[in-house]
Amino acid sequence: MLSDQRLVTTLFIPHIELVMEMITKNIFRPLPSLRRNNIKLGVSETGVETEEQESDPAWPHLRGVYEIFLQVIVNESCDVKTLKQFITLNFIQEVILFFTLVPSIV
Repeated sequence: MLSDQRLVTTLFIPHIELVMEMITKNIFRPLPSLRRNNIKLGVSETGVETEEQESDPAWPHLRGVYEIFLQVIVNESCDVKTLKQFITLNFIQEVILFFTLVPSIV
């Protein structure tokens, strides 16, 4: 559905303010604490050692939020002037800060 640019144009672009509010609230939220001791190491059926990492339980929901954000940005119907109202320097700094603070479990 989200890859269909016509649907993005008719569903999201007319409500861009609400869509960007939803994206902002979901992206810039407190991260759950993931403990290193919850990582389970094991050997798969093929004999190769595997590592199972615990992930954010909200990831299936957040994956959709990131996809909506991407489709809004790449949609040709959404003009740059409109996006600049929401994707400010502060927004970009928050995104960069978010990805630098994401805990590394490796």
